[in-house]
Amino acid sequence: MIPFKDYWDKGKPYLDRIIIRQVPDAVSLTINLESGAVDCIFQPNFMDIVRLRAAGGKYVIDPGAPSTQVHDIGINVKFGPLRDKRVRQAIAWSMDRARFCKTTLQGLAEPTCLIWPRHSWAYFKDLEGKIGYDLEKAKALLKEAGQDKGFDVEILTSSRESPNFGAAAGILQADLKKIGVNARVSDLDAALYNARTRKGDVEIVIHEYGRANRDPGTTLTGAKAWYVEKEGTWTHFESEEWERLRAEMQSTMDREKRKAAARKIQEMALDECFTIVVSDSPKPWAYASHVKGFRYDLNNAPFSGEVWLDK
Repeated sequence: MIPFKDYWDKGKPYLDRIIIRQVPDAVSLTINLESGAVDCIFQPNFMDIVRLRAAGGKYVIDPGAPSTQVHDIGINVKFGPLRDKRVRQAIAWSMDRARFCKTTLQGLAEPTCLIWPRHSWAYFKDLEGKIGYDLEKAKALLKEAGQDKGFDVEILTSSRESPNFGAAAGILQADLKKIGVNARVSDLDAALYNARTRKGDVEIVIHEYGRANRDPGTTLTGAKAWYVEKEGTWTHFESEEWERLRAEMQSTMDREKRKAAARKIQEMALDECFTIVVSDSPKPWAYASHVKGFRYDLNNAPFSGEVWLDK
């Protein structure tokens, strides 16, 4: 790309040329940055971020636009013991979100159990932590549901779709074992994973939904994780009240009325646990410290007009 000579903001862009390269291999992507072949990369491996951070300030690690995607666990509410919401709640209490954020996401995201991110007007701070990590609580819920002897269940995931998916499945599997649930992980290639998800052929699925950083109503109508059965979703969840509340959020511009509906939706999601929120799914940038003025929009699309190089 080269500057447009009649650009409205006189004096910009600062750079004479920007070259965009496609590097399909994530390992090679980071090597390109370290070698100086490129100045900035998008979505490096999280383990490579560890190395870049340790490079004595040579690189900047930027988590990217918040909540473009959110890690979640989808539950098929029509499968065997998962029909009982207390069992689904037990699964929610069994996910060690903090461990996932620290080890897999390298601290670029914080654990959460809420649909919308912290910067959203639909984020309710007092509801944060209403579901956390407590294996004793999970065991008690299974006992209430008559499932204290455990059961077998499949966790569908795809490390090819996202390396984070495989890591999340492993963490959940290990902790479910501690409460007596025998979970087997099916780590499929992306095509098979997506085919089964589209058909709703899942028991438990590691997933991520999008649009969380848009208007809260858009999250509910644009992310299939929050759809009901008749709209086509792997959770097979059905609820007239859920549909009514979603419609209510779309029917008015009154912020306070929308906020009241959003709170009821959030409380219902925490109770039903058909989709269990884990954390943001960061889409990070890494760039050399000589790159200045770097920023992006809510889609992680960079603004090129203000970038300059201090070298």
